[in-house]
Amino acid sequence: MKKATFRVLPIILFLVFLVNACDDDFLGIKSVTGVWAVYETSMTFGEQNFDVGIDYFPGDSTKISIDNFSGLGFSTEVIANLSDLTISIPVQTVVDDQSNNWTVSGSGVISRSYREITMDYTYGGNSFTARLQKRF
Repeated sequence: MKKATFRVLPIILFLVFLVNACDDDFLGIKSVTGVWAVYETSMTFGEQNFDVGIDYFPGDSTKISIDNFSGLGFSTEVIANLSDLTISIPVQTVVDDQSNNWTVSGSGVISRSYREITMDYTYGGNSFTARLQKRF
């Protein structure tokens, strides 16, 4: 029985090392999709905290959909362009949960670890800065 343990142990240790040494890209972990905690600041509204959901736009991996953008409600969807670690929010009109129309635009940068995003954007004549941290 001890010989079998000594034969299997190196294989298990090698597999553990291999999984830990693999690049996150190989494992598919580096992705913007998921739920993000947002820490937003503006001169008008001060500091606000809320969650957003980010997913790839259906049929186009160069675009993402951000739900609950700027805390406007989970039915509020902003579409952004994705290029490497850069997010670009083209000028667009979105409707919040109270049926108000807002013109939105902005940009952001994704950290190399894909765990944090910093963004600057405007809507309703107000400027916002946000830091997003990935929850899951």
